[in-house]
Amino acid sequence: MNSEDWLEVLRQRYEAGQTDALLDAVGICISKPIVAPEWVQRAFNIAWHIRYADCQVRDLGEAFEIERPNGFDIRTGRKRTKRFMIWQRITQLQREGKSLTQAYGIAADEFAINEKDVRELYRSVKNLAKHK
Repeated sequence: MNSEDWLEVLRQRYEAGQTDALLDAVGICISKPIVAPEWVQRAFNIAWHIRYADCQVRDLGEAFEIERPNGFDIRTGRKRTKRFMIWQRITQLQREGKSLTQAYGIAADEFAINEKDVRELYRSVKNLAKHK
């Protein structure tokens, strides 16, 4: 899947009420870089300019309608935030001719996590696409 496909998956998640998908989409747009689709621009502008900058809410969590759930596990959260970066890096390495196994090893070194976690995170992103 390319970035535009992922942005479509994230749009569907966002519209289904998974508000953290907006910031995942912003991350993809910034890291590529690509122009943010209209839904990202609109949702970001509402959260940032109307809610936060205009002081309608106390903090960015309220502005973007996201919060850490009770019992949130920091380690799991940190791994989750790396999943799209890992997917992008492995995809890039494969385009450069590396095998999937080689790409897992390189990404594990670069992200300072073990290869098993890299495989799981990479697969979790691929599984998101299957549920779009």
